Amino acid sequence: MGLDLRDVAEFSAVCAVHGSHVVAAAQPVRDSWLEQYADGCRRRAEMWHRAHQKAAPPSEDESVHEDSDPMAVVLLAEEILVTEVLTRTWTGVLAELARKASQPAVESAAWRGYMLHLQARQTVLADLLYRTVPPVGVMLRINRLRRRLEKWSDMFVSQVAGEHVANELAFEAHRVAEFRDEQMSWRSGHRSKELLVASVRQAVPSSTPVASEHADVHRELMALKVSLFPADAFSGTGLLKSPSQAAIERGSRTTDRLDQTTLSRRARRF
Repeated sequence: MGLDLRDVAEFSAVCAVHGSHVVAAAQPVRDSWLEQYADGCRRRAEMWHRAHQKAAPPSEDESVHEDSDPMAVVLLAEEILVTEVLTRTWTGVLAELARKASQPAVESAAWRGYMLHLQARQTVLADLLYRTVPPVGVMLRINRLRRRLEKWSDMFVSQVAGEHVANELAFEAHRVAEFRDEQMSWRSGHRSKELLVASVRQAVPSSTPVASEHADVHRELMALKVSLFPADAFSGTGLLKSPSQAAIERGSRTTDRLDQTTLSRRARRF
């Protein structure tokens, strides 16, 4: 089954809207999960490096690679830029989870994956500017996509992370603060959440499939993220509940247990 960059963008919005499930549950993260996540981030970085080396034009002291394809660098840049929104959002979720669950190893793994992504981004964008130099129209398209995704990233980070972490992950710290103050309605409104997910999906150019050899690594990392969501975050249909709904249900179960305890205590008095 193929994977489109719009799917990745949509999943980043889902993590932004529902990431508080993961933080609120504060379930201990297993060492095996951390190992898989670190390995997935490392393999993704290596995958991007190989793709870049194969597609990029040679420098003066390099021989021409028979498979070099400058336009492939453009597609690789789009892939890295879109998935970066998810990486920044998820790093914010993990950083907050690590602090609530008192697991510093979780935050370390998150920041390592984030830094590997930044290195890939810097390498490929620098290539577009100084070596590949695609047509002006293509460069303008990439720049528009970059600016659009940076704004979405700042919005998502402002909602999943505290001020300190959000500022570290932000492209523009002042923009993160503005989003935190002004963009609150979507956190509680079901319709606004649907519109948010749809909007970020539309921000990515249509028909932008991920290369088949890359899709498996992306899907693996996305599956790891889903696996950290607590079971009670999902409805009977498999869809995610709103964080507020799950909190209410969780609170009612706690109240029920407390009520039963109180009744048993009173019963023993007679």
